[in-house]
Amino acid sequence: MFRSRKALSLVSFVMAAVMLGGCNTAPAAGDNIPVNSPSSQNTEVLEGLVTMWHMDEGTGNTIYDSASSHNDGVISGASWVTGKKGYALSFNGVDNWVTVAQTFIFHQSAEATISFWINPSDTTHRPVFWTRSDNEDSNRFHVFSGWDNQALFGFDYRSADSELHEFGEIDVPLNQWTHIAIIRFGNDYSIYRNGQLVSQVTDTSPALPTYEGSWFIGRRNFTETLYKGLIDEIAIYNRALSPAEILTIYQG
Repeated sequence: MFRSRKALSLVSFVMAAVMLGGCNTAPAAGDNIPVNSPSSQNTEVLEGLVTMWHMDEGTGNTIYDSASSHNDGVISGASWVTGKKGYALSFNGVDNWVTVAQTFIFHQSAEATISFWINPSDTTHRPVFWTRSDNEDSNRFHVFSGWDNQALFGFDYRSADSELHEFGEIDVPLNQWTHIAIIRFGNDYSIYRNGQLVSQVTDTSPALPTYEGSWFIGRRNFTETLYKGLIDEIAIYNRALSPAEILTIYQG
């Protein structure tokens, strides 16, 4: 389901069947999980990979970027659990998040992709990514799960002068893993769910955020509603991945 808003023209594609994620694989005690290798997510989609958080550390307060950017994240309260692959982070919706130092890639105008697995556990409007780390609600992207007590996923952004660009929502089930990829090519945004294109939006009057600085995984500018659920395998690319590459990541 997508909602058309000011300054946006919308094309929605509703797929006849939704491919759901596979079974979890728990790491056995003593397993050597290859945290420092981006190819442990998949062996083919490495071109343009600038940040890769496998979240397979299993201990400690840091998620390490195994790609070239060394864009590590600092964990505040989130706990290690069995993930989609290896370990993942669990967020309790109260006081758990991760702070990332480098500017969110969609704040620049070039093509980009962000890919990740989510497993939300409630329908409250909660932030997956909030792309600045202060108290302001402008000049940022907001990637979220849950809306109006429905199991949904969507994103929006506010420009430096607070103009809101909303991109609507798609269905994402509770308490199971779903792979999401958001791709920007020019002014077009595509959302893939479990390897399949489900929505496309053209931003007809782009006014992208210009904020440069740290951002959050699992929280926003206030802490009344934080993300509740699991997140795993976040990958950021400085190019628009193809449909075949998205499918490779989903199936990998």
